[in-house]
Amino acid sequence: MNGEPCNVPRSTTPVDSTETGLAGFMSALSRRLRRPLEQFFVRRLGVGPEIDDLVQEVFERLLRQKRLDAVDRLDGYVFTVAANLLRDRVRKHSAQGGRDVALDCIPDLSDNITPERVLIGKDSLNRFLAAIAELPERTRNVLMLRRFEGLEFKAIALQLGISVSAVEKHMLRAMDELSRRLDLE
Repeated sequence: MNGEPCNVPRSTTPVDSTETGLAGFMSALSRRLRRPLEQFFVRRLGVGPEIDDLVQEVFERLLRQKRLDAVDRLDGYVFTVAANLLRDRVRKHSAQGGRDVALDCIPDLSDNITPERVLIGKDSLNRFLAAIAELPERTRNVLMLRRFEGLEFKAIALQLGISVSAVEKHMLRAMDELSRRLDLE
C-alpha cells in the first residue's frame, strides 16, 4: 500500500498462512471480532441497519493507523476504537439536532484509574476466575462456549453431544454457582 512497509500487529490472533501482510491480518481480525463488535453496538444502540456500518468503520479506522504493531492488547484497542466511534456518532447526531442519546451506555474510557480501582478489579477478576475453575468440567465448558464464544444453546449441545435441555441446566447451574460464590444476588 503506497510503498509503505506492512505493519502486522503482534497478537495472539491466528493468521492463516495463505494470508500475508496487513490485508490478511485485517481479514483474520475481522473474522474473529466482527460478531463481538456487532454485539457491542447492538447492546448500546439496539438492532438496526447502522450496526454493519459502525463495524465497518471500526476496521476502516484500524486500517488508517500507522503502527498497529505497537499495540500490546489489540482486542482491547479495537473495542476502544469502537467506543470512541460510538461517542463520535452520538455527539455528531446530537449536534445535528437529533434526539438526545444518553452517553451512559458508552464506557467512559477517560475515567481516572486509581491504584485502588486496579487492585479491586484484579481481586474481582481473580475471584471470578477461581469460581469458574471450580465449576464441574461440563458446566464450565457450557458457560465458556455460551458467554465467551457466543454460541447458541443448540450449537453447544451439538458440540458437546448433549441435549439442549442439558445445556440449559448446565447454564443455570453455572450462573447460580457464580452468583452464590461472587455474592451477586
